[in-house]
Amino acid sequence: MRLQLLSLFAICLAVSAQAAVPEYDVNARCAAAATQDGAMSPAQYKACLQLEQTAYDSVRDHWDKLSSASQDYCLQQTSTLGMYLVLKGCVDAEYGASQSGEVTFKR
Repeated sequence: MRLQLLSLFAICLAVSAQAAVPEYDVNARCAAAATQDGAMSPAQYKACLQLEQTAYDSVRDHWDKLSSASQDYCLQQTSTLGMYLVLKGCVDAEYGASQSGEVTFKR
């Protein structure tokens, strides 16, 4: 019984150590991306928001399945851009690598 409690405690600590999905200012990022020469394109702004929403939903669905190391790596890769679309690319790659078998180099 005691061993089971310690195992459960260790699992809880490991789960709580994982980072949360980052919060990016999507509205500001999309407004900047959709603005050219001082005029903002409503169509470009809307398209940007839709892309970011789809990317965020995908990241949210896979984030907890990544190791803490993969989460940290993706956060570092996307820290300056602050875009869920870029974060999704990293998360997809890391998640895909974790699901594939061992890869070895052969001559």
